[in-house]
Amino acid sequence: MKPATLLKVHYLAMKLRLALACLVSITAAFPATRGAASSAPVMMSAGDRVPWSNLTELERFAATGNLKACAQLGEQLLRGDGVAQNIPRALTLLEKAARGGIGSAIFRLGMIYDEGNGVAQDRSRALAYFRAAAAAGEKEAFFNVGAAYVGAHGVKRDYAEGLAWLILATKRGTGGDTEQTVRARIQKLRRPEWITAAEKRAPDIERELAATTAIALLPTAPAPLSSNSPSAAPRSASPAPLAPTVFKPDVSSSITPPKLTPPDLTSPTASIHVPSGPPVNLMLPTGRRINYPDFAALQFAADRGDVHAGAALGQALREGQLTPADPVRAIVVLERAAKAGSADAAQYLAEVYTRGVEAARDETKAFTYNLQAARGGSLQSIFNVGALYANGTGTARDYTSALAWLLVAQHYGVDRGDSASRIRAHLQKIQPAEIVVAEKRSADFIREIEPTRSR
Repeated sequence: MKPATLLKVHYLAMKLRLALACLVSITAAFPATRGAASSAPVMMSAGDRVPWSNLTELERFAATGNLKACAQLGEQLLRGDGVAQNIPRALTLLEKAARGGIGSAIFRLGMIYDEGNGVAQDRSRALAYFRAAAAAGEKEAFFNVGAAYVGAHGVKRDYAEGLAWLILATKRGTGGDTEQTVRARIQKLRRPEWITAAEKRAPDIERELAATTAIALLPTAPAPLSSNSPSAAPRSASPAPLAPTVFKPDVSSSITPPKLTPPDLTSPTASIHVPSGPPVNLMLPTGRRINYPDFAALQFAADRGDVHAGAALGQALREGQLTPADPVRAIVVLERAAKAGSADAAQYLAEVYTRGVEAARDETKAFTYNLQAARGGSLQSIFNVGALYANGTGTARDYTSALAWLLVAQHYGVDRGDSASRIRAHLQKIQPAEIVVAEKRSADFIREIEPTRSR
């Protein structure tokens, strides 16, 4: 598995741990209060020193502007824990708490915009909240900023800046093994000066954060949402939809692609002339390793129809790591490789049409390429297909197909958030007979996919 994938998996695991931690803390605060009377006790730790003892008092203190009350009530309204779910009101309360400097509320807003939870996904805005949360002392925020720079989430990829933040995350116990993964990636790229720059940059970041305030780093307040008064009546509770962890449209970065003419790949003049450079050693999404003595050799193989080299070349042109970035040519190269049967190129194209940066966002194309990549053994796309079926994104909603693919994801250890169990439980309520159908399909899919993973 390539380092970038490891980073995504670790990042998603971190978000799941955070969500579970929040859920546990809220459950402890309101034992057995789902749908219970407002007089249920609010059990807070002594260190919080909050002046409310039940939900009625919590509502009253939030209405009067108590920032801690706004933060806690906003969190509960976001999840529908102890109160009816009301996302617009939750966002208003969390924003108010964040503008008052409450670090947990700032961090939660970063997660909301990063995931597109009740708002249009906006990773640039999420990054601003994570920076502010770091200034407020939220340890997980340091990891999130580092992950954003390394993964190019809402910002241009910058390994040196990302590693610097990950160094600080490790220092605070939230980095896991990601710092070492990124260091190894930089070493493979033969750019040791990025590591030196990161180690120098890390203490500078700490000094910069110490010299400012979280409030000063917050992005401009969003336009008011409906149901935005702290005293507004909550909406009736409704089940939260299952959302794919990986593939949500990145609306913030969606742009109209430039009207450029793709290069003619059959023309000898279409070749890119670059120095031979260091050896090319890459891991594709399906697990296939690409090894060439230099970039010129990779390009030579791709130009002559090697679909695996084509997938690697297209991604290199997208990322601008081994050669100057050329998104237009990248899409041409990737589409040619995908049409020739490359599951790896299909996954990269799924990312292209989901993000809407290199080309106009197209959910139908994203689903189609994800499905091709999944059948070809791309683990990330296997999960994505299940999630997209569950949400009806780019295709008709189909819980049976969703469960089948999520069981395959579970088989390969990439079922994020235990989504298969959630869909199984839903089908058990509405169409229990479809569970058997899904299990049979998943077994067929695994038999189809397994040979692609073993090559």
